Amino acid sequence: MAKKVNEKSLLQAYLAGVTAERVNAPIDATAEAALRLAALLEEPAIAARFATLGAGWEPNTAAILREGAARLHALNDLLKTEKATSNDAKVPAHLVQEALVLRARLRALLEYWLSDDPVEAPELEDIRGGAGYEDLASDLVRYAAMIRRHLELLAGDRKNYREEDPADADRVAADLRGALAEGESNSAVAAELRLTFTGVRLLYGKAIAAAHFVFYGEPEASRFFGLTAEIRRSAKPKKKPKPAQPA
Repeated sequence: MAKKVNEKSLLQAYLAGVTAERVNAPIDATAEAALRLAALLEEPAIAARFATLGAGWEPNTAAILREGAARLHALNDLLKTEKATSNDAKVPAHLVQEALVLRARLRALLEYWLSDDPVEAPELEDIRGGAGYEDLASDLVRYAAMIRRHLELLAGDRKNYREEDPADADRVAADLRGALAEGESNSAVAAELRLTFTGVRLLYGKAIAAAHFVFYGEPEASRFFGLTAEIRRSAKPKKKPKPAQPA
């Protein structure tokens, strides 16, 4: 049967009861985590256990998560295009210059001291791949956190270390994000993105709570991670296989 023109999708119907909140996690990573959870919920044995919750469980949860993930990816791409072409999203030149100079110095400091650190080296490599104002702000925050983790080691660097660096990096990043947010305030795309993100996050949390209830004390419970933990878990760099030894 053809879908009626005014009929809402499962996602739209679900979001009608959601109040948008701020986005507090990476959009694409959140969407991918939602897809992985949906696949888990669709496994027959797991779906059967969730069905025992009766009216306390939304049977369309996996479908809503899948639709939400697809919409998050699409909206995120639209917002990136909007930011790149909208005059409203421009950041003051002096702020951009301050952020770039600060990032360059912190990068030199941290890569000199920590490029061989087995824990920090993968993050340093990941930061180098950033592009755009959002990534610039994110880079500064991550560098600030890294400096705080290795303060004793870095404080002796007389060339690139400044005592105020972590605070300055956080401040400049906040100013960048504030300027970007001003450009987004009147954006319909940004508003829908916030609403969709909030809905996916809340539904994800409900599914995890339900899983820990139905699988309490069972090994299956260990397969269900909260959103933040799942994003961090999936972001861990995979070990590269060692090259084959020459014959």
